[in-house]
Amino acid sequence: MESLERTWIRRRSRRKANLALLQMGGKKYVLKTVEEMPWILRVTLGRWLMAREIATYRKLGDLEGIPRLIARVGKDAFLLSFEEGLPLRKETKPHIKDHSFEKLSALVEAIHQRGVVHLDLGQRKNILVRPDGTPVIVDFGSAMGAGLPRPLGRVLVFLLGWIDRRGLLMQRLRYGDGLPDEATRKALKRANFWRKLWIFNRPSNPRRF
Repeated sequence: MESLERTWIRRRSRRKANLALLQMGGKKYVLKTVEEMPWILRVTLGRWLMAREIATYRKLGDLEGIPRLIARVGKDAFLLSFEEGLPLRKETKPHIKDHSFEKLSALVEAIHQRGVVHLDLGQRKNILVRPDGTPVIVDFGSAMGAGLPRPLGRVLVFLLGWIDRRGLLMQRLRYGDGLPDEATRKALKRANFWRKLWIFNRPSNPRRF
């Protein structure tokens, strides 16, 4: 694996995992690695985060729209399937179909049914749109719930699922067609009510949309 040429997708910090594109047997794969972290950080936090994310991909591996875990690579990296698609941005809007956000919402609910919350869908780079308009959700580094038994996973989704739903609503308002309907406005207001109790963020004003 080390002998393969890497095309770095993200290599910006020695304190975070980096991403590289690999080609093997005519196929593309994504390598996520913490091998460049300082030793003490790598063998403690880095490997713990790797193990947690690997568990998440194993729990969600059969869902369409989630990258497949191919293999763990040593102690400091793992290999994922490469998913064709563009991150959400203005240039991506022509690729977004009428069904894109309906399918994305269904995918988020399927993730929640497994007792997992992503927690970072407010980042547009974590949602890809394929050429046919179907969505892909990537980067489960912040996700929680993979190691919990089903009853506790349901409690986790009940407590934190609003974070994912709010992120999805915000992306739909930014990149979907037309103005939000009344149901979407009400859903965003409900999400912002819970966000007021979340000490790490400030609520956005749904009247802006």
